[in-house]
Order: sequence, then C-alpha cells, then structure tokens
Amino acid sequence: MSLKRIFFLMMLLILGLSSLRLVCAKPRQEQPKIWAAIGVNKPLFRAGEIREDKDLLLYFIVVNDGSSAINPKFDSSKLVVNGSEPADLNNGVFGSGLRSTYDSALPPGKSLEHVYGIGERFKKPGVYKIVWKGEEFETLPIVFRIMPSE
Repeated sequence: MSLKRIFFLMMLLILGLSSLRLVCAKPRQEQPKIWAAIGVNKPLFRAGEIREDKDLLLYFIVVNDGSSAINPKFDSSKLVVNGSEPADLNNGVFGSGLRSTYDSALPPGKSLEHVYGIGERFKKPGVYKIVWKGEEFETLPIVFRIMPSE
C-alpha cells in the first residue's frame, strides 16, 4: 500500500470520527448571561458627613444578556466588604425596599436596578472595597474611603 493511500485512509478515518462526535454530542443548554455592577454615590466621604443611610448609597444593577427570562436571585446575593461578609449588612440591605416583577423574572435585554442607603453601617474611617456576589455573577470591586472628621 502506498504512503499516499495510507495518508488518505487516515484522513477519512479522522474526518469520520470527528463528524460522529458532532452527531452524538448533546446540545448545550444556554447558561444564564448576567452582567452585574455595583457603584457608590461618591468615592470619598468624611466621617462627620455620614449622618444617615441616604448619605452613602450603593447602586446595584443586573442585566439579562441571555435569550430567556432569569431569576437574578437578588435577595440571596451577598456583599463582601474587605474580604468578609458582614451579617448585619447582608441581612439588612437586600430584604428591604420596593420590589418589581423583574426581581424574580428578568426578561431578556432588560435590567434591574436597586439603590440602598448604607451610611449607618460605614462611619469608621478607612478604605472599603466591596464586591457583590450572586449565584450566577460576581462584580468587579468598588472602592471608597471614609476620612476622619476634621
């Protein structure tokens, strides 16, 4: 048998096996495509400026980039502050406020936004790095600083 013929038969075998794999492969179920972000109303505060929750605001947004409705599970998401998950912050923030039908069924191409005042929880001077985590997403961190009172 010639070398060309062996090469030709090997190529047929490889093509046949690869096409068989394509036929037998299970269709993939689309993974939820969620884009999420977190923001703060300003990056620098003085400790004396924060008198109420409305003085320091966190903004949350989730966008459904998929092709079917999703449940963003907003209430079960968590905030990680400087590497830890403070229970008082996670138990108090997401369970309050107005709700919409998008909280449990966010249609494709739509967004869900919430704003929460958290000033009462951040009065101590320091640098705070916050990440927002859900079952299907994790945001980039935001950073803000609280300076001592003058």
